[in-house]
Amino acid sequence: MGDNHRYAAARLPEPESSGLVGTKRRRLFIWIAAAGLMAAALCAVGIALLRELVKPPVNLGVVAATQYVTEYRIDRGTLTGGAPKTLGQRLMTEPFEIEADITLSSDDLPTLGLPVKHLILGLDAKYDLKDLGAKLRVLGLEYAGAYLIGDEVVLSVPDGVYGTTLGLPVETDLSQSMGLEQRAMSFVPFLMKDEAFYTRLADMAAQSVPENCTRVYADSAYSPMDKADAEMTVVETTLDEAGIQAVIAKMDTLLQGDPQLRGQAETMLLKAADFYGLNITSLNDWLGKMTDGSAIADDFQLCWRVYERQGRYVGLTVQTSQGNTATEWRMMSELKGRESYENLVLTVNDEMLMSADYTAVYDGNHLTLDGAFHPEAARVFNIRADVTLESNGDAYRLTGTVDIDGPVLSASGGKLSTAIDADIRAGDGLESLKDSKDWKDVYEETWNSLDGAWQSLIIPQG
Repeated sequence: MGDNHRYAAARLPEPESSGLVGTKRRRLFIWIAAAGLMAAALCAVGIALLRELVKPPVNLGVVAATQYVTEYRIDRGTLTGGAPKTLGQRLMTEPFEIEADITLSSDDLPTLGLPVKHLILGLDAKYDLKDLGAKLRVLGLEYAGAYLIGDEVVLSVPDGVYGTTLGLPVETDLSQSMGLEQRAMSFVPFLMKDEAFYTRLADMAAQSVPENCTRVYADSAYSPMDKADAEMTVVETTLDEAGIQAVIAKMDTLLQGDPQLRGQAETMLLKAADFYGLNITSLNDWLGKMTDGSAIADDFQLCWRVYERQGRYVGLTVQTSQGNTATEWRMMSELKGRESYENLVLTVNDEMLMSADYTAVYDGNHLTLDGAFHPEAARVFNIRADVTLESNGDAYRLTGTVDIDGPVLSASGGKLSTAIDADIRAGDGLESLKDSKDWKDVYEETWNSLDGAWQSLIIPQG
């Protein structure tokens, strides 16, 4: 690795602030659940991409990975129109309500036992800074509802109302008014309220990765823009047991120089150990076991690769391996004007488990997306979406279409067309759930145990 390679001097820009019928019904909801899991995974990726790191790390591999994440966040933020940006911020911090009408059209709908080829659904949501509710309407009638009230999940289905507590170690006073983002983060176990804690800890970890664990070389990798492999520069960092031991030992030394950070880290560690029933008595105990290797599998390895093409970072792969199992997550993204070409792949032992390959075109408040989604290797959905968001003060309107070609409703795979028309309101002046005639009924019902409610939701009785 020559001293004149551009990565050797890489530094991050300052981030911006910021029966048969029953079987078919079960199949439909299984695919809905699978899509939800993929959406959750992508959301998780989005959260990771949005996290800001203030200080540039010193290890070459960490520099490249962090810069790719930073560039991705800044670039897509620049392409997004003003209305989506503003609405996204308001949904996280202010009260809101959403009323969405969704029309499904498909020749496969009769295979579900429905004597129609068009189905009108409604999806409503409301948050009043304390309680969150969501409802599904079918043919204009309420079919099911889900609520987060305090630390209880409440499910309303055709045969009753059911509730259960989340059982998470929440320390925040959930009776207080707060934005949706703050409330959601309150349920993340052991989250430190001091955001600088994570920045300082990540900075220490970056300083602790040995330089000799990173190498730079030329190789070919998949280009979502070219739809083929292309020559790229790869920055690869690998940590085996010895490498992880070295990182932990260096972090131990750095933490000794920062008693406040060390105390915060120990508090978080012991809370997690208590919740999960782990035999950890102190931070010193855990660091000692990590440093001497007794808490690390002998054959465990962590590797990440950052890809650069024509002067820009275009991808990141994270791979973990132990024994005969290697799991790899890869994200590739390339820009051309207002077009973003992206590819996400999850593999286990080089066998594709799930993937998405799509192009997103940003035009102000208008977004189109065209691509393919593999929920598993043997199935593929071709998806095209066209969505526009308009704003008028506190009122927003989202309209668009989503067309899916693939085995959504039947194994043979037909076309499912979706038309969306949603009204969104945010800000002060909205009724609370308890005061709204459309939402207050759940507070007046007896909440039964949640056990057994799922069957009623997925396979309605009668």
